[in-house]
Amino acid sequence: MATISSAHLGLGNVLTDRGYFFDTESSVWLPETPKPSFTYSDGDAQEERLLQIVQRSIDVRSGSSALADEIKDWTTEYHLSSVRTNLLRPLSHLLRGPHA
Repeated sequence: MATISSAHLGLGNVLTDRGYFFDTESSVWLPETPKPSFTYSDGDAQEERLLQIVQRSIDVRSGSSALADEIKDWTTEYHLSSVRTNLLRPLSHLLRGPHA
């Protein structure tokens, strides 16, 4: 069973106040009231290509040159660009430890 780290607790206060709970089985914050299904897809071919890229890549860390070399179009740019690491940077102090 997953435990909640002190970082999760700090973030947890914010999330709990906004109607989320920490599911210890999946170690994921979930909404108390289920949200409508999100059905967007880049398309089967694009998503299969992304899966193949990630599966064969030796380095899948943010900033990976192996992933950057695979950027050929908007879909791969959107999903593989190292610029996306900036999305969570403001929360980096909350995303530490084995469950981050």
